Amino acid sequence: QAALVSIDPRNGNIKALVGGVDFYKSKFNRATQAKRQPGSAFKPFVYTAAMEQGISPGTILQDAPTTFHVYPNQWNPNGIWQPMNFDRRFNGAVTVRQALEKSLNIPAVKLQEQVGIQTTIDVARRMGITSHLEPGLAICLGVSEVSLLELTSAYTAFANSGIRVEPTAILKIDNRDGVTIFKHSVEEKRAIDPNIAAVMVDMMKGVIARGTA
Repeated sequence: QAALVSIDPRNGNIKALVGGVDFYKSKFNRATQAKRQPGSAFKPFVYTAAMEQGISPGTILQDAPTTFHVYPNQWNPNGIWQPMNFDRRFNGAVTVRQALEKSLNIPAVKLQEQVGIQTTIDVARRMGITSHLEPGLAICLGVSEVSLLELTSAYTAFANSGIRVEPTAILKIDNRDGVTIFKHSVEEKRAIDPNIAAVMVDMMKGVIARGTA
């Protein structure tokens, strides 16, 4: 199966939406109904929160073995968490920019601990994430499930100088007599500062040029 969402960030118009391979085989819409862990696609919200607190792309983070104390649960009764990077390696001192470009997990968790969990949740909410976000350090690694539509919508604020526009698939409805009974109005909302949006776009370009993408 697969899903795809394409949104014009300037006006929120949904240009394309694919919910699955074949509607006649499965009517479950994976673009709007399915909740999946976004993984590292959630990290830009953490880095945005950091930028809002004055942390710069050149700030140094340590990518080294680190133990975090978290709330115990049935999967982790001791409350001890030692996250690892995807390649199981450590890179030592890295900049915030490099940590994002290489999608390093340990620096992301350290940054999350520094900026505060609720701060990241607030940023994600402003940018359009509406699903439940579990308030734990692992939120920065994208463990809370979201829909593809809301994640794509949230990313449009980066591309639109920090302004998020509520997505829509319907612009106008006319009745059988040609009378317009509904006309969509664009809803703009300032999600993040335009300067921070520009910095984040520049950092995410590095993911393509030098990083994991």
